[in-house]
Amino acid sequence: MSKQTDLLNLTDAITANGTALKVDTIQTAAGGVPTASDLGINVAGSVLQVVYGATTSGVVNTTSTSFVDSGVSLSITPSSSTSKVLVNCNLHVYISQAAASVWNAANFRILRGGTQVFKTSGTPSSGYTLGALYVSTSDRFMAVVPLAYLDTPSSTAVTTYTIQLATKGTGQVQINASYGYSTMTLQEIAG
Repeated sequence: MSKQTDLLNLTDAITANGTALKVDTIQTAAGGVPTASDLGINVAGSVLQVVYGATTSGVVNTTSTSFVDSGVSLSITPSSSTSKVLVNCNLHVYISQAAASVWNAANFRILRGGTQVFKTSGTPSSGYTLGALYVSTSDRFMAVVPLAYLDTPSSTAVTTYTIQLATKGTGQVQINASYGYSTMTLQEIAG
């Protein structure tokens, strides 16, 4: 057969099947066996898997500047120890204060297992991520706080990421309250 006839037969096969192209072998232009990289698979920077979760459970930290679990947690199992994991969160945060003319604020951190891998600012008592000055005791503040961190877990074991929160003052800091929900997305990125 000629190349033109082969091309015509290939075109007919694609049209006839409509959804699949089936071949016996794939070769590089030089006639060799293509690598995963030649085919665009597992190329550094490509997304290998995505895991998503959402939660509506609320957690309040009212008096302490110590970090507590927010109820936002998700696991991923990297396919390679050279992969990175991109952690993206959108946290529905509610903060209030019990006294007038007082600041209250929230801090967040990301744990991999039990190890802190990212924190949004200095110590909870000296810095904050989200804050508000309350003119009266009835003032309230709500916002969606985005967090993003690119981690290198260097593992192929199940890896769990957890968001924790802390308050700067003595008022309430709450995730989700009764008005919203928080999400987390984990993406395995080829290294």
